[in-house]
Amino acid sequence: MSRVKNEVGGCEKCPATIRWIQMLKKDGKLGAVAPLDFLPSAKGNITIEDHPQHGRIGRVLTGDDLAKAHALAMPLHINHFATCPKAEHFRR
Repeated sequence: MSRVKNEVGGCEKCPATIRWIQMLKKDGKLGAVAPLDFLPSAKGNITIEDHPQHGRIGRVLTGDDLAKAHALAMPLHINHFATCPKAEHFRR
């Protein structure tokens, strides 16, 4: 599957549905396009949000921001590399 921002499709190695999301780094610059599990997860730490300059992006939450998101029951996603049973096939 191609890594196209905001594209939804299937993992190449397992039957999971994933969404490719452009990630925003801590410094505010765009990072890589990452595969996220399509459905939110109780173990999630990535929020998908609309950014004024970059459109739909993913942002990793940590510390107090992550705790607040969980307290507000925000839908959070997890990187598919953390859940894919075939993740070792993607490691370099």
